[in-house]
Amino acid sequence: MQNRYPKELTGFEQQCVALARALMVKPKYILADEPTGNLSMKEQETFLGILKKVQTKYNQTIIIFSSTKKAFVYCDKVYRLVDGKLEGSVNKWKKHF
Repeated sequence: MQNRYPKELTGFEQQCVALARALMVKPKYILADEPTGNLSMKEQETFLGILKKVQTKYNQTIIIFSSTKKAFVYCDKVYRLVDGKLEGSVNKWKKHF
């Protein structure tokens, strides 16, 4: 990746670079808006696994905004936005995915 321009990187590589850049400043929170939106199914699982490892290893709070139900499996808490209102934790959904 180091010898290529950003436009030459795959979507997966771009997401990994963005995560690495975010981690450099050791933030308390990482906001990830549709982090798997442009990735293949395999890349989605890999990237969500990376996010989970980062969260565990660095004790990060990672907030994922996603319409991908697969992301629920990797989250400790899941909230849902319905008609502009945030519903409480709905971890019971996890068993359905």
